Amino acid sequence: MTQMIPKTQVPVKRVGRIDPIAFFERFGVLIFMILLLIFFQSQNSNFFSERNIFNILTEVSIYGIMAVGMTFVILTAGIDLSVGSIRAVCAMTAAYVIKGDNFTTVDPNAWGGMS
Repeated sequence: MTQMIPKTQVPVKRVGRIDPIAFFERFGVLIFMILLLIFFQSQNSNFFSERNIFNILTEVSIYGIMAVGMTFVILTAGIDLSVGSIRAVCAMTAAYVIKGDNFTTVDPNAWGGMS
C-alpha cells in the first residue's frame, strides 16, 4: 500500500518591497561613511585632492595592517588585544632598538606593563 505525502507550499517572497530595517542593517555604515565624506568635502574644498587621499590612506594603513594580523590572532582563539596598544608596544620596542639600549637594562616591571 502506498501513501501519498502531501506537498508543502513554499512561502512566496514579495518582490519589490524593501524592508527599511534590513536595508539599514546592511548598508547603514556605508551610508554613514558617504555622508561623512560629503560633510568633510563641504567643509574643505581640498578634501578630495590626490595628496589628501594619499595622506589619509598612508595614516590608516598602519592600523589596517595591524588589524589584519590581530584578526588572525582572534580567529585562532588567541587573546584579544587592542590594535592601538600593540602599536604603542611596537613603538617603544623600536625606540629602544634605535637608541641602542640593551633590553636587559629595561626594568622587568616595564616589560610586564607592556605585555
